[in-house]
Order: sequence, then C-alpha cells, then structure tokens
Amino acid sequence: DFVRPICVPGAALPIKGRMIIPGFGVSHVETRDDQKNVFVSKKNLTFVEARILKKQECDAVYAQKLDEDQLCVGYSEGVKEPCAGSPGGPLIVYEKENGVKRAYLMGVASYDLQTCELGGIRPVPYFIITSIIAANSMAIGTAA
Repeated sequence: DFVRPICVPGAALPIKGRMIIPGFGVSHVETRDDQKNVFVSKKNLTFVEARILKKQECDAVYAQKLDEDQLCVGYSEGVKEPCAGSPGGPLIVYEKENGVKRAYLMGVASYDLQTCELGGIRPVPYFIITSIIAANSMAIGTAA
C-alpha cells in the first residue's frame, strides 16, 4: 500500500536484532502426476525472519565457499527459503537510532539459490552490503 525508505549503512552494523527478508516467494502446488513439481509465485509480498549462521553451514551445502564479504543466513523451521528468482533480494535489519526504529539494508542474496526443492531448509549466502559499497566506491574512484 505504501513504500518506505531503507537506510544503507556507512559502516558495518552489529547484527543483534531480528532480520527480515521480504519477497514474493513461491508455493508448491500438488499435481495429479506425482513426478511433477509445480511452483506458483505468490501475489502478495511476504516477510520471513532470518538469522546469521556459521559460514561453515553454507560451505557444507554449496560448492562455492563463502568469501569474507558474505553471510550465511538461515530460517526458522517450516519456513520456505528463497529460491529461483530470489537472487538480489534484500536482507533487512531494524536498529534504533536516536529513538527512531530504522530499517537497514544489510545484505543482498547471492548466487545459485536453490530451485525451490521440496523438503529440508538450506542456508542461503548473502553479500554484505557495506562490502559491495566499498568495492564499488574503489572502482569508481580508480575509474575517475
């Protein structure tokens, strides 16, 4: 119904509050043919609570190991993780600043998110936004 701004941190924020991942996600639709998996995009934006996991948990799942500028993010049991179409999605944390609760963009969903496989919850790698900003600032500075 309305759009709110999101803050981009100038430096790494301590991650101590709950994190939110918005997205349209998908739902699995049962079919008559048990061999077929059909996934349908949701029409309404949904929000999932997330938490930071140890990098080793992502490294155990993905062939590509996490870099220093990535986070391994997990979800509560029973929650469907991001899947096909979700790379680039935001990881948001809320922090109080001068008594005002503000939303900060902490990360952006990384590579090869699963294709909505059924069963099990896999962690998802996210790029840390301050690392992306620093890399782009250096590239812009050297190009000028």
